[in-house]
Amino acid sequence: MKRILTRPLTILLAIVASVVPATAALAATNGPIFRAAEYVGQENTNTETNLDFLFAIYIITWAGFFTYIFIVSRRQRTMERDIKALKQLLSQQQGTGRASSAE
Repeated sequence: MKRILTRPLTILLAIVASVVPATAALAATNGPIFRAAEYVGQENTNTETNLDFLFAIYIITWAGFFTYIFIVSRRQRTMERDIKALKQLLSQQQGTGRASSAE
């Protein structure tokens, strides 16, 4: 059951994570930068000056997120294989235990 829910939850998380920065960018046009500029008396409210850094951090964040998802999915696959091997080992041991007790 958990395996069925993992992928939709991951996709939902990715959608939410991509929508939140877009709404934050829309809110920035009336955000605290412009209000602070009014109080200080700064005329240049060009917020595009740091967009290169913002884009770089955005890319780094997404790369980290997908790297994390990749690592977690790989660990999950490894644990599923280990559990399967342990179940087989347990069933073999129970099978030999039954055969020795029947004699």
